[in-house]
Amino acid sequence: MSRSNILLFQCVVCFLISICYPNFGYTALLDADFGSQGVAVTDFGTGDDQAADLVVQPDGKTVVVGYNFNGAVRNLAVARYLPDGTLDLDFNGQGFATFSLGTGDTVASAVTLQPDGKILLVGSTNNGDADMIVVRLLEDGTLDKPFGNGGQLVITRSGSEETASGVALAADGTLYIAGTSQVDEQNRAAVGVRIDSAGVVDENFGEDGFATVNGSGDLTVNDVVLLSDDRMLLAGGLVQEESVDIALIRIGGDGGVDTAYGNQGLVTLDLEGKDSELHDLQLLPAGGLVAVGFGDNGVYRDPIVLVLTQDGESGDDVTGDNVARIDLGYDGVAYGVGVQADGVMALAGVGQTDSGKDILYMQMDPLKLPGVGTQVEAETDSGGADETESDASGQAIVYDVNDLIEVLVTDIGANEDESRAIAVHPAGGVVVAGFTSDGADSDFAVLRYSSEDGGGTSRSAAIPGVATGAYFLQTLPISNVSRNSAVTGGNLTERVTTGACEDYCEYKCEDGDTDCYDLCFEECLPGEVSQRGVVYSIIPHPVYRESTDDADESESSGTTATDESGGIFPDSGKSYNYDVVRNGQTSDGSGIGIYGSDIYDITPGQRYYVRAYAVLADTTVVYGNELSFITDDACFIATAAYGSFLDKHVSVLRQFRDRYLKTSRFGRHFISFYYRNSPPVADLIRQSDAARAVTRIALLPVVGFCSLSLAGSLTLAVGTVFCVLLLTASTAVFLKRKKAGLL
Repeated sequence: MSRSNILLFQCVVCFLISICYPNFGYTALLDADFGSQGVAVTDFGTGDDQAADLVVQPDGKTVVVGYNFNGAVRNLAVARYLPDGTLDLDFNGQGFATFSLGTGDTVASAVTLQPDGKILLVGSTNNGDADMIVVRLLEDGTLDKPFGNGGQLVITRSGSEETASGVALAADGTLYIAGTSQVDEQNRAAVGVRIDSAGVVDENFGEDGFATVNGSGDLTVNDVVLLSDDRMLLAGGLVQEESVDIALIRIGGDGGVDTAYGNQGLVTLDLEGKDSELHDLQLLPAGGLVAVGFGDNGVYRDPIVLVLTQDGESGDDVTGDNVARIDLGYDGVAYGVGVQADGVMALAGVGQTDSGKDILYMQMDPLKLPGVGTQVEAETDSGGADETESDASGQAIVYDVNDLIEVLVTDIGANEDESRAIAVHPAGGVVVAGFTSDGADSDFAVLRYSSEDGGGTSRSAAIPGVATGAYFLQTLPISNVSRNSAVTGGNLTERVTTGACEDYCEYKCEDGDTDCYDLCFEECLPGEVSQRGVVYSIIPHPVYRESTDDADESESSGTTATDESGGIFPDSGKSYNYDVVRNGQTSDGSGIGIYGSDIYDITPGQRYYVRAYAVLADTTVVYGNELSFITDDACFIATAAYGSFLDKHVSVLRQFRDRYLKTSRFGRHFISFYYRNSPPVADLIRQSDAARAVTRIALLPVVGFCSLSLAGSLTLAVGTVFCVLLLTASTAVFLKRKKAGLL
């Protein structure tokens, strides 16, 4: 087949693939140190497990609540994760617990943390009628028996059913719960309850302990915040015959309707389009409120952000002027919002793309939000809607996805994934909770998104070094990170000087006692540094290895080799091997001072932990502070062709490689071949616009068939063979054209 026929064939396949090619989102950085590559999944049993809310403790541990279905009923479920994403075994002895408050379903909808570390879970139970519940746990995950009835409280109301969806905690320990109340099938009302720190319902709050606000239709309450003077502000939607409108409800400090707010305590907003609803409500650190949810534009739902700068005192500022609609180009809902230390707003929710439901994570510059800063013109070149001037009718400002700082659609597995809550982590970044399906049932899913950029960035750059004995050793910042190398080093200085030893020994020994002085001086001086360098590993806290036997054991794994000094080093020479280089070290001279270290021939797309080391004459090893970096991913040709590692086409190829090729012997051999031979090809492609264009055309059918395999539309065998054959053929065609001087 001639080159022109090959190109024609590829174009035809591209056209066919474009008909069913999935819509992929943008990418951002998951914290690879958390769980498994940024994701922790917990399966409570054989049935569905779904998380609804989370809270991050000051020590970095994350508490996630929801429910577990045991095959008969749903039970309240709670799990606590360590900062690295593993289950905290100090919590109930296994990291998670389930509770049932009766014979029917029991679920948790919200969680908050008391200053003393006790955990408050709020939700509902159904034992014929639905009732609100509160469960208080001690720090170890066991029930706090003095609270309520043995740590549990069921709030019943005669003649109606109540479900709880939000919780707020006052400074004095008083608990405020919000939800809905229903007497019959119509006209659900918003309801609030106040409980003291001992677990007793305040019957003086509202009517017999229940504050109730009615609307002209069914009210749905999803969250609550506590305002000044113990007033409650509830967020949700007003369900009427033909649509759902944004709804905010305010209850006074005595439990009565706050009539100064809107229309008898209720403010609604009918956004242009179809339904709209709020799901999360947060107080802003600088004052004001932010709420997130969705607005249906008539084709799909847009995530929305509502900003009120004055706590909505009268409700007059709940207009389209203060609402931002984010047009992603596909269905999306924001279920949670958090404000990070730098003021950037982080949103979590669900994105419904052609490949199914996936976890949606977005970051927004608050200065671009209506009601906060200057409203900017929306870009429309990626299919987003134009900006529209808003007015009291609720048209809102519509933003294109390009106005966001970052968007990530995270696909945990081949099935549906959803997120329901987000919280800012005290160490930076955010934690998101929801659930993921494995095809049989759903499981808790917790994700951590890092605030670092991932490439050559130190997670511990603020740590200046480590003082060990007579030395101070600092690991130098990591730089020049590539797909298989990086540059770092160390700075080794003496903490004890010769003059200090002289003064110390003169003080310790009597005048004229030369034996005492000589021995003291010898022990006081720092030992000679016989070797220095850096050690690195794919697991934290890499260590220096001196023994040749130890090195040989490592070499047997196919990852390292030894030199004459007995140190551990990667195999020499240029290598793009698939086998993961698990650990290694450099040897960079001796003595004190600043030295550089070149790390080379390591694995692409891998996180490495690094720290400087020094070996003293007495074989003592001292270490510096630990840093980490991630090598560039190995999709060399695709990255060169599309210009970015984050391009959606490159993302498809990476996912196919990780999910399928790495799991088969044939696939691993192909990866090894590709890693060895593709870098020089990628370098040639990168230098020519024409070569990049031709390669993109050649790769599109490969990407298309790989994406279909990921979506389950083709069998694994067909997808794998087709992708491998097309990629090989495309590379061969390019090399022939290059050799013939056609590019």
